[in-house]
Amino acid sequence: MKKNDNMKKQMKQLTTALVMTVLLSGCQVETAPAQNVGLVLGSHEFFPQIDFTMESVEDKIYDACYTYGDVIAVVSDGDPYVAGTYANEKPDQYYDAEKKKLIAKKNTASIIAEMSAMSAKTPEVDTLSAIALCADALNGGEDPEGEAPDGRTMIIIDSGLCTGDSLVDFSSQNLIDTPPETIVDQLVNYHAVPDLENIDVVWIGLGSTCGDQPDLPESYKYKLEELWNSILTAGGANSVKFDSTPMQYMERPSELPSCTIVPVVADMLDVETYPDEIEIPESVKFDETTSVKFKPDESSFIDEAAAASEMEPIAEYLKANPEEVLYVFGMTATVTGGESGVELAKARAEACKQILVEAGAGEDQLICVGLGQAKNPLRVHDTDENGRQIADLAAKTRAVFFVKHDSDLVEILNECVE
Repeated sequence: MKKNDNMKKQMKQLTTALVMTVLLSGCQVETAPAQNVGLVLGSHEFFPQIDFTMESVEDKIYDACYTYGDVIAVVSDGDPYVAGTYANEKPDQYYDAEKKKLIAKKNTASIIAEMSAMSAKTPEVDTLSAIALCADALNGGEDPEGEAPDGRTMIIIDSGLCTGDSLVDFSSQNLIDTPPETIVDQLVNYHAVPDLENIDVVWIGLGSTCGDQPDLPESYKYKLEELWNSILTAGGANSVKFDSTPMQYMERPSELPSCTIVPVVADMLDVETYPDEIEIPESVKFDETTSVKFKPDESSFIDEAAAASEMEPIAEYLKANPEEVLYVFGMTATVTGGESGVELAKARAEACKQILVEAGAGEDQLICVGLGQAKNPLRVHDTDENGRQIADLAAKTRAVFFVKHDSDLVEILNECVE
């Protein structure tokens, strides 16, 4: 009899333990860490239509819906705005995992449908301000005691090419050749680095373009990623990931406010063998990091043979396309209190033209213009806050640019001539 009592007691304890395990497991399902997601949407003129069903996007929105987190959508245009805030509130009654999945899928589809209709309202694009606005919205999820939400992810879907009044305006100055640390330091001085503490950042579509905005070469995309990684890291992001999944171009349902084209220039040409149909980029730059180098304050080359070899692809292109015309823009480094440098810049452009003519190009195929120290979208800011020249950056402003005559860049640069 005593043995049976002991067995009954053990069975009762085991049953109680099993019930507690089930109850605790149920509680764990209900109290799963909430995932909060903020999306920065580059729904503007020169960025491909966003496909929100991309796995990396849809899954994050679903996670937020399933864990009763928030979803925030910010549109990146000239005056970024919060286009939608979706709070997935926890229900009063208990739902099992399957029921939760069905509700999460329904909410995800509803949110994606609404975001697909969001677009720019204001001309230009200020991705930096959009990131800051999205971060502020995510940071607003802190509880009264200042504890951060369980999980915060920001998904940026944009080209990263800011224009207009943005502090990182790629259309008015050559930021891509400016050291990232220099730009970050300036943003710190302006208190303009977004607060990304406790936020994981995923960037999709960086460097992707469409419409009249020229495609970005891989070298440009590499530098663009370096720059934005530096800014996001300076903001204290938990992690930064750049998703290289290609953006697919789709026709937009309606016209969008205009954006300024960002000039894109190839650093140099490296052509060992010429294909049957010779081609060059829309614009090409030769600065002091190439063999096209000039003697100080002169229009004579340091090594004329090396300069001629470096520009050989240009000569071959012009000979193969006798109807083509290229503009040759010369630019000089900043000299505080000095002359504008226009005459020297044009003389250096003429020296490049002479080499190409000697190589077989036609005289009328090359038009020389001196930019000198004139402010223009291809110019790197090469002085410090005291106006002193920065040697490494000055080497990038002592440059010659070859631009196809039908490029929009020709008109832009001609308007900059003093």
